[in-house]
Amino acid sequence: MRLGMAREHTTNDSAKDVEGSDRYEIPMRLLSNGALSLVMVQTAPLSSEQLREGGDRPAALAAVHALFDHDDASGAESELDSLAPPDPLLIVFPEFSFGFNHWHDLDERIRKRPEKIIVIAGFGPVKGKAIREWTEDPRVETERLGPNETLRSGRSYNGGWCWVHDPSDTGRTQCFCFLKNCREQSVEPQHVTEEGRSVLALRFDDMLLLPAICADLVSNREGNPQERFREIARSEADEPRVLVVGSLYDPSPWNSIWNARLNYLVQSIPNVVVALVNCAFDVPRSQDEEDCWRTRTGVYMDRRYRASLPSESERRPFIRTQETDALVGGVVRHSQPSILFGRVVWPPYGPTTARWLWEVSHRLDLVTMVSEDITECPSLLDYEFPRFLRRHMQPGTSQQEAAVREISDGVGISSESITGTCLHGLGAKASPPTEPWGFDNQPTDPKELLKRSTKALCQLAGSDQTVWCVDPSLEGLLSCTETGANILIWSGEKGKVMRQQLRSWAACTDSHPPLIAVAHADDGGLYPELVRPDRHTDFAAPPEESDDIGQAHGTRFAKFIPIAEVLDDEQDDDQRFDALREDVPL
Repeated sequence: MRLGMAREHTTNDSAKDVEGSDRYEIPMRLLSNGALSLVMVQTAPLSSEQLREGGDRPAALAAVHALFDHDDASGAESELDSLAPPDPLLIVFPEFSFGFNHWHDLDERIRKRPEKIIVIAGFGPVKGKAIREWTEDPRVETERLGPNETLRSGRSYNGGWCWVHDPSDTGRTQCFCFLKNCREQSVEPQHVTEEGRSVLALRFDDMLLLPAICADLVSNREGNPQERFREIARSEADEPRVLVVGSLYDPSPWNSIWNARLNYLVQSIPNVVVALVNCAFDVPRSQDEEDCWRTRTGVYMDRRYRASLPSESERRPFIRTQETDALVGGVVRHSQPSILFGRVVWPPYGPTTARWLWEVSHRLDLVTMVSEDITECPSLLDYEFPRFLRRHMQPGTSQQEAAVREISDGVGISSESITGTCLHGLGAKASPPTEPWGFDNQPTDPKELLKRSTKALCQLAGSDQTVWCVDPSLEGLLSCTETGANILIWSGEKGKVMRQQLRSWAACTDSHPPLIAVAHADDGGLYPELVRPDRHTDFAAPPEESDDIGQAHGTRFAKFIPIAEVLDDEQDDDQRFDALREDVPL
């Protein structure tokens, strides 16, 4: 088996051998203009049948097709050809992405690429016999398993491939195989029966690359891969940039053990960045401290390097910033299958160097196959608000669950208008506030107010007695099919202020359907009542003259219904809508 362009780990006098590691030198640079082009492939989770040895991997193969294949029938370019990200390019797939039988398909595509690329992809489970036959295949010239590994033919392994493709005159294409050292205890016991004994380290001219598989990054047993990574990095004489890449298959990415072990990695290895790619486990969590980590797919760094990411006020549709006491990270916002294209930059950060640790400029949805560019993608709330509903409607009524699905699919009203109306009431539908989550001098957490409002909204919207009111010139998000009255869901103000605003609205002479304000006042100062316009007491818009007898008076109908009545579990739909219909002119 030829060694290709890699040089064995024993050839570098500046780095000592670390027990349980296989180190190779690669004469190639990974950074372009100080940044690493990074592609993260977040594929759909596998079924139990697909996880078996030899099981199909349709999700990962679809992603490979989108990335690498030109469509001859339609003439459509592959994503790599269309976007042409600067090379060298690092592409990362999750754990278990492929069966071992898919190696040749991947290898053929990678070797055809005109740019320098590194591809890290998880495989398994696979018998040791199949891995040994692969390493001994005479057709496989530049592929290898580390010399420290001893395979047992009848045992099942889990691991990854790391291709290094350099199409230049002096380069080669080779693939390194590395095995998972630490089995996790929930998914793998029935599929994987053996562990590897060595970690892989690739020393490029400008970086040290350390790939790992899921539990290898969270194990705390003695001699775990994280400790060996630390020793490998410290053995380098020049303290290079270090990139730890984790391919994950973790249905519980919110588990706090990830924070603890990531803290250890970023604090114990100098100049390290950690990039994790998990499968698209779309499981919203009700607790903010758990849901904030999404699938855990993201890029992380020690906070001491003053790494930064786009702030909440800046447009960043694809990632969200997360921090602990030790690290700062950019977490992928979407928990659906997707491919993300971006760039990672090491410190120092500043106005003359780089501004952010990680930027993502493009996303391909692997379900709809729709591409989104950072300059033209939907707003943050178009994703965050449906997720907010899914988190806080569990368990929900059948009507609430139906409404959540409708809102997620789109109802013709923007998420900004829905959240703005629920929190700020009149006028917010047509002109939603820039920061709809926020309040000035508001003692109650706006998210708590939004939970209450949206539960009432979804309870009513899921009924066949309402339709969405999409006209931005009309107040209210819903319309009653029987009375034609509009329904305004509103929480968060003081009762006196809400009553005064609705009186001002009712005093207007422009035609408008009857308006039912299903409302909650933060001070509890609301009860069922008709709202009667009174120009003499309407200090928000007093008459221009003291004698207003000849002026036109309001013709609009409005009334308040406490939001608690809509959320009363003892009422059925007919009882709720009887209260809404009462006194409404037909």
